[in-house]
Amino acid sequence: MKIAILGAAWFIGRNLVCFFKEKHEVLAFVRRDCEKELWVRYFKWDNHNLPTFQEKIDICIDCISDVDYTKSERELLKNNVSILEYTKKFLSESKCNHYVYLSSSSVYMGNEGILSEKIIIDEDKLLSAYPKSKFLAEKYIWEHFWFLNKVSLIRPRAVYWAWDTTLIPRILRHQILSFLILPSGDSLTSVTHIDNLCSAIEQVILCQKGNLEVYNVSDEVPLRYSFLYGK
Repeated sequence: MKIAILGAAWFIGRNLVCFFKEKHEVLAFVRRDCEKELWVRYFKWDNHNLPTFQEKIDICIDCISDVDYTKSERELLKNNVSILEYTKKFLSESKCNHYVYLSSSSVYMGNEGILSEKIIIDEDKLLSAYPKSKFLAEKYIWEHFWFLNKVSLIRPRAVYWAWDTTLIPRILRHQILSFLILPSGDSLTSVTHIDNLCSAIEQVILCQKGNLEVYNVSDEVPLRYSFLYGK
């Protein structure tokens, strides 16, 4: 299969490139210069300078996401929602068969723990701009990507391992000497090893039967940040 990976220069994208290049033809789309993998074709992807792309692709895995919680709601909506207009154009031109969008379980998982995929998300209960932007991104995909044969929304919480630029740095940012100081208290989260996420995406590609499916990826029991810090 010919697999396009959007956002291939960042943590999740780089790992997905390495994972899928062993079995498939991988096209990596990046906005910035990065270390390139052998046997992978790279393309510059920027919503301000979108290339015309006419090749046929089978799968598109979209890893593009602004996870900076400090940004304004307007910035996050632009970077996580508005960009999908350009993604839609790319998918149409490439006659993509299956679109896999990496969302975030922050849109459904609160202190209560794991929720079912069937639970209807209440937008008013989303506590910050980031989960709201991911919720609206999912909504945009539901409404505008109907022309695709298959769409998968995959919601991991926090993904970790090599090249991690988010989870571990965020935890260690609250370290003072050998203590973890959390301004909002010892909150709950869920973590996913990148290898497990890659395997989950592969299984979704191979096994999904329906047109549009949602998959929540999380620990069975939520973890406390202090526990992760100890590990």
